[in-house]
Amino acid sequence: MIDFKEFVSRSMDGPVMVAQQFDLKLSRSLRRIAVDHGIHFKPAEIICDDATADAIFQAAVELLVQSGIYNVDTSRVIHLMREELETTRRETPKQVTLGTGEDAVTVAARSHNSPVVPHGFRWPLVHCHHQGKETFLSEMIEAHLSAPGELGDLARELKPWLTGVQNKAGTVGDTMWAIAVARWNLTVAGMVGRPDMFVGTVGAITEPAILACFAGERVYKKHHASYSMGTMPELKINWLNICNWHSSPGR
Repeated sequence: MIDFKEFVSRSMDGPVMVAQQFDLKLSRSLRRIAVDHGIHFKPAEIICDDATADAIFQAAVELLVQSGIYNVDTSRVIHLMREELETTRRETPKQVTLGTGEDAVTVAARSHNSPVVPHGFRWPLVHCHHQGKETFLSEMIEAHLSAPGELGDLARELKPWLTGVQNKAGTVGDTMWAIAVARWNLTVAGMVGRPDMFVGTVGAITEPAILACFAGERVYKKHHASYSMGTMPELKINWLNICNWHSSPGR
């Protein structure tokens, strides 16, 4: 796998290119490579056949080699070698442990016809991603305002805190709502006796809000949740993405 310092170095020393030029090159390469590898969309196939899957993988490698990854903060292209990508493929972990302690589960890579039964599932794994988290959280808060116990206390705390706060990307409101969802999830997990379980992806829009969910008390630790890298499909990255990649467990 490419060394972190080397990745940073290429972000500083790679070829300079404006974003529109990179987008145009990426678009042209994508169309040409799809044709070269004989990739065709087959609406009748819910799951593509093995030959198509292999062609897509090889096309993806070719695309990365030809286009590289664009660092929007430095306006430079991070070039990748085919050998580096192959090494990364070999070194990618084949399993990951989610949660910790008694609440940990291990998720391993399996093929579609694998005879191996998934292991490590003492408890079901809960993976939740809230679409429209304002509605989800608002309904939960309203339902528990008069309830006793932890959820009632949390609902009465969050109600005035979120009243009048708009959940909009790039504002403090996004961060406030994301932290509120995280606290609600952790409270529920604790109430059912699974305080260290993995609860899914962070319910946030922007990267600052995602990071805020891991930055303070009564919010996520790294074993509680995951977050998106935000690189695909446009093959663009920034300094914050790179730092997330370097610090993410199991990378």
